[in-house]
Amino acid sequence: MKSYFAFPMVVLGTGLMIHFRQPHQNVGYVVMSYLFVNLGFGILMLMVEIGILAAASAQQCFAISIVLLNLFCYIGNAIGSTISSAIWQATMPEKLAAYLPAEDQENLALIYGDITQQLSYEWGSPTQLAIQRAYGDTWRFLLIAGVSTWVVGFVAILAWKDMNVKSVKQNKGRVV
Repeated sequence: MKSYFAFPMVVLGTGLMIHFRQPHQNVGYVVMSYLFVNLGFGILMLMVEIGILAAASAQQCFAISIVLLNLFCYIGNAIGSTISSAIWQATMPEKLAAYLPAEDQENLALIYGDITQQLSYEWGSPTQLAIQRAYGDTWRFLLIAGVSTWVVGFVAILAWKDMNVKSVKQNKGRVV
């Protein structure tokens, strides 16, 4: 059960976001990228669950397998959140310091820590453009890290056993 369509869709969508998730880009391209990612993820998750269902020998094994799948998804989510938080906390203040005009440098911590402060600057002002540019650069690093981690996902997909789900025998009759 190899994914020749879903995996490239996820990587393509994430890779496109590296370019399109910038302040000067049209939001339609960002939406298109998210559609690619979500289409790929939807197919991948269905394939994983169907593969688990086909590989589980008994109904009880299926339930445990789904629980383990969710456990590893949560562990991966925690690892990803930790990495992205570290990238954000290291990159965003640095980029703000580099791009903010000299008169706003003393407000760096306030701007970094308060979204209402970020939104209070007039649209098109040098400070607002600096904030947008810092966000764009930070998202670029986050997305590069996201695409890079898909190497592990690619290796994991290669390890999937190719199963013919049509040949899997189902329990007949009443199953309790």
